[in-house]
Amino acid sequence: MTKSRWRLVVSIASLVLFVIGACGKKGPPLAPLRLVPAPVAEFSIRRIGSEVFLNFNVPTENSDGSTPADIGSVEIYALTAHSFPSTDPPLTDREFRRSATLIATFEVHQPPEPEDLEDDEADQESTADTPSVASLTVIEDAGYVQGQRISFIETLTPQMLTPIDLTEIRRSPRRRSNEQDKKQLRLQELQGPLVSPSFVPPPSRFYAAIGVTRGGRRSPAAPIPMRLTAPPHSTAYPSVQYTSDVVTMTWIPAREARRLVQASASESFLRSLPIEEFGQPSRLRIPSRYNVYEVAKNTNVTHVVPIPLNDTPLESLQFQDPRVEFGLERCYMIGTLKQTNQMVLDSPESVETADTESVDAPEPVETFEMMIESPPSTETCVRFIDTFPPAPPTNLVAVANVGTINLIWNASSEADLAGYQVLRAEATGETLQPLHSGIITETTYRDTSAIAGVDYVYAVVALDTAEAPNISGPSNQVQETPR
Repeated sequence: MTKSRWRLVVSIASLVLFVIGACGKKGPPLAPLRLVPAPVAEFSIRRIGSEVFLNFNVPTENSDGSTPADIGSVEIYALTAHSFPSTDPPLTDREFRRSATLIATFEVHQPPEPEDLEDDEADQESTADTPSVASLTVIEDAGYVQGQRISFIETLTPQMLTPIDLTEIRRSPRRRSNEQDKKQLRLQELQGPLVSPSFVPPPSRFYAAIGVTRGGRRSPAAPIPMRLTAPPHSTAYPSVQYTSDVVTMTWIPAREARRLVQASASESFLRSLPIEEFGQPSRLRIPSRYNVYEVAKNTNVTHVVPIPLNDTPLESLQFQDPRVEFGLERCYMIGTLKQTNQMVLDSPESVETADTESVDAPEPVETFEMMIESPPSTETCVRFIDTFPPAPPTNLVAVANVGTINLIWNASSEADLAGYQVLRAEATGETLQPLHSGIITETTYRDTSAIAGVDYVYAVVALDTAEAPNISGPSNQVQETPR
C-alpha cells in the first residue's frame, strides 16, 4: 500500500471515529417555550352614568395559536391617569399592574381531555337515573369556560376619578436631556401673571383584561382608555302614546343638550372655523343623540349591558315601537349620549415570562369616537288597553227571496277580529237593532224572520276580541222587501 493510500485510509477512519464519538452528545440547553393566553377577544367598554360595562370573551387559544388555551383566570385592571404611558421609558406590564387596581378576577375552567369526555359519557350511561351530587357540585364550581362572554360592571366613585402620577412609580425616573431642561426653564420664564395656564383635559380610565395561565404567567396588557368626561344630564320622562299598531315616545331634551345647527342659507355670510377641543375639531356641530330602553321587570339577570330598542343612536326626539300587545304593561326610559374622543393604544409585541418581562408598552396610534351616556331618565309605564274598534264592513248587498232576505259583505282585515253582527230596522224610520244574539263569523246572513211586503233596512258592524268588545261603525245601509 502506497503512502498516499495509507494517508487516505487514516483520514477516513479518523472522520468515522469523530462522527461516532459526537453522536448523541447534547448541545447547549435551549430556553423553554413559555406559552401565554392570546389577548381577550371583543373587549368593549360602555359607560352609562356612573356605571362602566366591560365585556370580553375568554381566550380559546395561546399566543402561538395552539389550543386549548393554558388559562386559569382572567384579571381586570383599571388605572386613572391623564395619559398612558406618561413615563420615559414606558411602563412595563408589571409596573402597570402594580400601579393599577385589580377590580375583578374570573376563574376559568380548563376544558376536559377527550378521554375524560369518553369516560364521562360512559358514566352517564351507567348512572343516567341517579346523578351524583358530587358531579353537580363540580359543574356548579367550574367557573367560566373558554370562549364564554363575560360581563362586569364597575361603579365609578370620586376616588376612581382622581388620576395618579405615573412618574412616581419608579424610584429613579430617567432625567430629561439638557436641551429639554433648558426648554422647560425658558417656558417657565415666559409664563407671567398675564398668561393663563393651559387647559388640562379630563383624565382617562384605562382598563386591561389579562389572561393568566395556571402557572401564573400573564398575557401582555393592552389597556383600553375611557375619557372621564362628565356624562350628560338625563332627559325628562318620555311621553308615551299608542295606537293599535305602534307605540310613539317623545321627550324633551336636557337643558344643555346639543341641538342640530342649521346650515347658512346664503354663501354671503362670513365663514368661521370650528374651535378645536383637545387638539381635535370641536363637537359643537354634532347634536346629542338618544337611546330608548324598555325596563325589564322581575328579572334576576345582572351584569348585562342594556340593549336599546333603537338600532343606532337617535338624533330626533321621537321613537316608535311596533310592539303593541294588549293586556301587557311596558315601561320605557331615555338615555342621552355625548360623543368624546378616545385614544387607541397599540398592543405590545413582547410577552412577559416568569424570568423576564416586557419593557414594551402600548403606544397611542390614533383616536376614535366613544359615546358617554347619561343615567337613564325616569321611566314611563303604560298598560296597553284595546279601545280601538275594527273598521266597518264594506260592500253590503241584500238579495230578496220568498220569505227571506240574503245578505253578503266584504270581510274586515283586523287581526283581532271576532266576528259580525247584523242590524235591521223597518224602513219607516225605526232605529237599527241587532237581528240576532251572539256573533257570527261568516260574511253572509239569511234573514228568515222578514215579513213579505215589508220594507227593511240592513247594516253590519264588526266586533273585536277585547274583553269588552269594541264595535265598529255600521257598514253601508241597504233596503230590501221580501216577496
